[in-house]
Formats: sequence, C-alpha cells, structure tokens
Amino acid sequence: MIASYFNYDNSDLYKPREWPLKCFSGQPESVVIIHAGFDPASGPFRLRFPDTRVRVLDFFTLGETTEASIRLAHRLHPPTGPQEYTALDAWPVETGTQDAVLALSAAHEIRDEKRRTSFFGEAKRIIRPGSCVVVIEQLRDLPNFLCFGVAAFHFFSRRTWLRSFRTSGLKLEREFAITPFMRAFVLR
Repeated sequence: MIASYFNYDNSDLYKPREWPLKCFSGQPESVVIIHAGFDPASGPFRLRFPDTRVRVLDFFTLGETTEASIRLAHRLHPPTGPQEYTALDAWPVETGTQDAVLALSAAHEIRDEKRRTSFFGEAKRIIRPGSCVVVIEQLRDLPNFLCFGVAAFHFFSRRTWLRSFRTSGLKLEREFAITPFMRAFVLR
C-alpha cells in the first residue's frame, strides 16, 4: 500500500510536473491520452497545459480487458471529461496530426504482443514528424518483485517493451524513472 501511494497517488505520474519537461521542448499543441478504462491523467494534464488540445481515447472493452481491478476502476471512476471509445488498433484520429500520444500505465493491459504492436503502430501513425509517444509503465524487474511480489508478473520486462516499440517502428529516444517502480519511455 505504501509503494502504491508513492507510485500513483504521490508521484509525478498523474500530476504532470516534472516528466513533461523531459518529454516536450514546449507546450504541445495537440495530445492524445489513451487509457484502458481508467483516466486519472487527462484532468491534471489539461490544468498543466491549458492551451493544449487534449483528446482522450479509451480502449477498455469487457471482452479484452480481463483485469478485475480495471473493471472496478472503470465502474467506480467514470470519465472526468469528454472521451471517445476506440479499438486499441484503430484510433479515430487523422494521420500525422498529434504532437504527442500519452499512454500512462495503460498499455500493459494489452496482453497479446501482436495487438500491443498494433497499438503502438496506431500511436506512430497519428503523431506528426518529430513528435513523440510517451509510455509510462511499471516493469517486471527486481524493485517491483521486491515490493509487489508475484503481482509484478502482471507487468512486462524492459526487453518486452523495447521489442514492442521496435516492431511497431518507434525508436527509443529517452528513458527515465518516474519512481523506483515506474519508467518513462519517450519514443519517436
């Protein structure tokens, strides 16, 4: 519980103070935030970047999203603003129109590697040249094992993430820690 508090409630993850400075050179003009049924990020992001056009996509589906915690979060925390429901591999966004795509602790819900690659392919499709995709996730690594035990198996290894990014045509530009348990990947 203490680690979850520092990981989610008290970290920079959903209160975008520091991590955006490491991802964007200025205020992005347009951003897509995509999530799996639980969106604690778009409200604080809109406050931090009031002039950015933010579009929120939810790829949560009862048939594909099998985690009970996501189903519960989806019921208990309805959307705080406008959002669109989408397939995880067919986003209703025009090609090359976005300055950034943000997937904050959401992409690990895509358990199938081919579908995850398609997801990142969609992210690549909608960003403008020179723009970025920001993925923030917990890893299947020693710190998460020590803290969360076998629950760390729900997360993917760094190697798995890098393979998914590479297969979809995205290149890792930068990587940094949000907390001892969370990594940010900035992709171009």
